[in-house]
Amino acid sequence: MADGLDLRAGDLERGLALIDEIPEAVLLAGDLALRDWVTSTHPELVTTSRADIVGCAGAIAWLIASTAIPAAKILKIKRLIEGLGGVAKAVQLFWGASFKWEKIQALGGAAAALGAELLGIAAVQQKCFS
Repeated sequence: MADGLDLRAGDLERGLALIDEIPEAVLLAGDLALRDWVTSTHPELVTTSRADIVGCAGAIAWLIASTAIPAAKILKIKRLIEGLGGVAKAVQLFWGASFKWEKIQALGGAAAALGAELLGIAAVQQKCFS
């Protein structure tokens, strides 16, 4: 079981690291600025289709590249990650909760808020928490 959790943790960490990489100024500038940033910084994401999604990191990357979620929501997720002490700490908390919503919810605070934000996105829920 731990191996499966470790794989899931690594995948989630890569996805959250991508969110963490986006400069706050870009997110504050809005969706168009986010699209421009993705195009210039990660052009490989722009050419990825939803059918190409592999795992949790892929689901998060596709959502960012497709602007399926607004910059404001990404900024909220980014701030929750920071509030937990960074990507590694956030993933560690989710790993400790076995990536189960009930356990994440019981953690309360920023961990529960981050879990709720991520679980509210169907593709991320399916790829990261199922």
